[in-house]
Amino acid sequence: MGLRLTPALAALALLAYSGFAASQTSGPEQPPVSEAPDIGNLMESGLSDSLQQIIREEIVLLAISSQNRHYGNLSQDEITRLDEQWARERDSSLKPLIAMTLSNPLSSYLIRLQAGSEGLFRKIWATDQNGLNVGQTLPTNDFWQGDEDEFRLAFDKGPGGMAVFGPKWNAEYHYWYVTVTLTVSDADRKAIGAVTFVVNLDELARRAELGII
Repeated sequence: MGLRLTPALAALALLAYSGFAASQTSGPEQPPVSEAPDIGNLMESGLSDSLQQIIREEIVLLAISSQNRHYGNLSQDEITRLDEQWARERDSSLKPLIAMTLSNPLSSYLIRLQAGSEGLFRKIWATDQNGLNVGQTLPTNDFWQGDEDEFRLAFDKGPGGMAVFGPKWNAEYHYWYVTVTLTVSDADRKAIGAVTFVVNLDELARRAELGII
């Protein structure tokens, strides 16, 4: 895919981490100022096809497959150790695991994809067969997503699996969003991981109305 880690992308990843951490101390939530868009109609407007195309990109398949080969099928104790390392790094000036994940080629691709979506995608992360982060546009609280419904309810369905959560209201930035997770499968139709998208429903509804999805 020709993607390379550059100092600018590495710096962007670490700055994103700092901004994410600061956002966790925001004030009380405000009630929605608009009605939630209809998820069903919007999913049928072409979003689902677009997301399926993204998860079939070569860089997504290669990165997830590579991490699966690296870690294999981990025990729960091994997963917990990695998750605890991620948690320690969040409060440390030294972040080898976080920096490696946020600045790898898949994260670079996802960051560019999110930026190019011009507000449609608010966050994207990819996970391996263990539910561990492979690439992401912003830090997650945990390295292990395997215990989250967003991962389990899609990945456990196998190839073609999808889980949709929402609509939910973002009180800080005042928009409706939905979280969509799709199972990633290899050429042999084996589930190898998942990708989760946080989609701005207001922006999606605007594009659907204009017929530009």
